[in-house]
Amino acid sequence: MKSSLLHLTTAALVCAAALIGYRVWYETVVSRSLVAASIREVMDAEGAERGAATAVNTTLEELVGVEAVAEKYFVSEREAPAFISDIERRGRALGAQVAVSSVAKTGTGPDAQLALAISVRGGFDEVLRTVGAIEYAPYGLSVSTLLLTQETRGVWRAEVRIVVTAAP
Repeated sequence: MKSSLLHLTTAALVCAAALIGYRVWYETVVSRSLVAASIREVMDAEGAERGAATAVNTTLEELVGVEAVAEKYFVSEREAPAFISDIERRGRALGAQVAVSSVAKTGTGPDAQLALAISVRGGFDEVLRTVGAIEYAPYGLSVSTLLLTQETRGVWRAEVRIVVTAAP
């Protein structure tokens, strides 16, 4: 009977040791699973941040291109001489004489504008085509006044005042 009791005690101790070992192993696996889940959440959050940052960078790159195109429609004070030369060149190409008599900046910031007084002289067709070419030039401009007079037979003069959106 001593042998049976010894076997039973040994079996109970082995079973208890196995249960204790299983419980320790289970707690270790659970705690490491929680750590792994926490790391996964951090990685997912960082991945989402990287994705958002990539989207922002892509949008900014697209906006740089759009901004470059939009800036072509505005004329800054330092670009005014080139703008005036462009207007005069358009007139010469159409056979008219273009003279800019005044340039003035009005407003500040986003409301800034350049006001120009222009005189166009030549034949009727040349004068009107030049005024049209100026009006439809690729700039943010509008014709505020236009006075068309005949100087002599076949020679016309247009006094034009335009307002150009100035670059901030």
